[in-house]
Amino acid sequence: MDRGGKSDMPTEALATLASELNSLRTAAGAPSLRKLADMTNGVASHTTVAASLSGRVLPRWEVVQRIVEAMNGETARFQQLWRDAAEASRALSDEGRRDAEYVDRYRKYVQRRYESLRPALLGPRLDVGLRDIYVAPTITECSSGASAKMSPKDFDKQIGRTLLIGSPGGGKSTLCEYLAYSRAASDSDVAFLLPLRDLVLSSGLTPRITALIELELEAALQADPPQGFVERLLLNSSPLIIFDGLDEASSSREASRFPAILDAFIAQYPNVRILLTSRPMVFQWLGHGLAGFSRFLLEEFNDQQTATFVRGWFASAGEQYGRDRGEEFLRQITMSSLIKPNPLQLTLACSLTTNQAESELVNVRLVESLLAFSGAESKSALESFSETSIGVDNSDRPLRSSNDLLPNATSVAGEILQQFQHADTQSQDAREAAHHRPLQIRHIEQALREEFGQLLDVSDVESHSDWETILLSRALAALVIQQYLGRKSEVAAAQVVDGRGDCGIDALAVSDDRPEIIVVQSKWGRFRSGGFNLADVLKLEYALNRLISSDYSFLSPKIQDADKLEAALASPDCTIRLVLAAPGESALHPGAEAALHRMARDFNALGDILTYDLWDARTIWQVVLNRRRTEITISARMADYIHAAEPVEAYLGTLAVADVAEWYRGYRDRLFPEDISATLDRDHIRRLTEAIIAHPEHFWYSNNGITILCEDVRRHWSPGPRGRFGLELTGACVINGAQTVTAIHAAMQLSPGAASKAYVPIKIITAKDAPSDFEDILAAYV
Repeated sequence: MDRGGKSDMPTEALATLASELNSLRTAAGAPSLRKLADMTNGVASHTTVAASLSGRVLPRWEVVQRIVEAMNGETARFQQLWRDAAEASRALSDEGRRDAEYVDRYRKYVQRRYESLRPALLGPRLDVGLRDIYVAPTITECSSGASAKMSPKDFDKQIGRTLLIGSPGGGKSTLCEYLAYSRAASDSDVAFLLPLRDLVLSSGLTPRITALIELELEAALQADPPQGFVERLLLNSSPLIIFDGLDEASSSREASRFPAILDAFIAQYPNVRILLTSRPMVFQWLGHGLAGFSRFLLEEFNDQQTATFVRGWFASAGEQYGRDRGEEFLRQITMSSLIKPNPLQLTLACSLTTNQAESELVNVRLVESLLAFSGAESKSALESFSETSIGVDNSDRPLRSSNDLLPNATSVAGEILQQFQHADTQSQDAREAAHHRPLQIRHIEQALREEFGQLLDVSDVESHSDWETILLSRALAALVIQQYLGRKSEVAAAQVVDGRGDCGIDALAVSDDRPEIIVVQSKWGRFRSGGFNLADVLKLEYALNRLISSDYSFLSPKIQDADKLEAALASPDCTIRLVLAAPGESALHPGAEAALHRMARDFNALGDILTYDLWDARTIWQVVLNRRRTEITISARMADYIHAAEPVEAYLGTLAVADVAEWYRGYRDRLFPEDISATLDRDHIRRLTEAIIAHPEHFWYSNNGITILCEDVRRHWSPGPRGRFGLELTGACVINGAQTVTAIHAAMQLSPGAASKAYVPIKIITAKDAPSDFEDILAAYV
């Protein structure tokens, strides 16, 4: 069989190849089989290496090449030896010739099938050569701590048991087609591209993977493969099997079963190489079944890749479209907030534009209307619309000319957009009706606008619809910096680096007194679904790896602390605190937490360097509340008190309940930490209220009193009926006795004459000069 391990009957040429390989091995110091396998970087197992050296089977040229290169042999000489052995092996039997002919036919079919892009859109389908316009995407390895970007060619060499994760429309399927096409056009082992949406047969059964390959071959060549062909191919060579779209499996049940099916297949055919593609959301709940797979992330296009794609498209489409038309379209889409820099959006946009009449100006608004809703849903809807309304049948022949259709294109786009918007509005309304956004979220928004609204740079935000969301996201990032480092508002705002190409880092700052780097990723979205997903975490992992390699050019020119950052990274005591902040019920989507934990484990393999904090809506609300509490100032007037100056300044005395009632009247639940105010026992408060009114003179003896933690205390002389000494408490918070305070206020409301005779024990602690961990210590006792 061509290009794959053929024949258990060694030929003279095959024996010569094996003999020369063994001689080279001896000259290289006779490395072990396992060491040789490691030196091939995963291309061959130690059993494959053993078989190659034995002369029993013909190894793939890629295996021989890696073995020879690892031992510093002459690649050209061994390539000729391999070709001689391959030709001899092919001539061994009629079976081998039939297999080789069938493979060649399939290679030609794959080249024809994937040589052009045929997007289904308005008007006739325009064939654009895949080789002419294909732009190599950026692929990032995420399986290890040291992320690395690579081209599709380099990525192909890395494929063994591989998972490719990418967003909808990110180019996963096109990359798979490109890999299959490239292999068919070269001397590499053949590739089979199997879309997983076809995983279930019409009978409702899940076929064996070998059956899926046979179905692909029969459909492609309209002829049955030679008897036993697939089995021989899988056992004697290393074909690439591409399973595209785990998220497109016919049902979640079939998708969940697929990892187990793969395990059984790999056990039977260990030389086969596997590539599986998926959206992040599906990997989140199936990731545990793919633990043995290396993971790669397909990133969105950058500005240069976008420009290369558009220019290549218009050049390939024909002279009638003109260079100026392509440049004008490129200029308009770079200003558009609705056309995203991913291959699907760009393909649909370019296809639609090149179907407009030559005399028409580039109408990017029409393109935006059709692409207003990205993802597979809009893609399938557009393709369905094209098939039914535009009139393109399955034979790819236009049933009507584009001239009949183009005058109505704008109204057609508006109709599609209206249908999408109506469905999306209904869906959003239903969600909001079922889950009203908490009032606290509105208070958080107001606090962020007041604090940072006039300080943040949002000049790069072109879409008015995105402006508010981006402003709040950046304000949240600034709040995190302010909370951890105590920076002034304008300084914290300046340390926001959010922008296109930031790789997920929205704010970055370095501590003034220690080599600690604060890295913030923030997001503003819906309360029920506003957290970070797996793709966010993988993107951030890549950014952190660049950061610790002193490569932060992607953050320029916004980065403020470049010199301090470099100094911190150069320190052996350097630490990184990662903060992910999003105002949702949870800061992380399911599945992302495991990836975040793994990332921290990898970074901390040799010692603790990375810690991470999660800010969900509750945490953000508590921070906002605590900042507001620094404005709370209350007075306590006492006849006498005990003053403790050290180790932490504190006051102990007796207070008239009328003062306490005034506090609550002015600040109500803001006096208490949120976790206390949310758990107050209303029945107990009612009993306390009744006790104060019934026996005010006994209350001091029977009550445990109130404990207040404050930022600072100022003493002053304050003669009056409630006491002679006054304490003014700044930044006060009742950390113990919230129910007592609430009951006192209720008693003074119901019966001020009786309740005003009561007194309550009070303890006041100031945190001004307390140790940094004092509040944590205190929390264990109150």
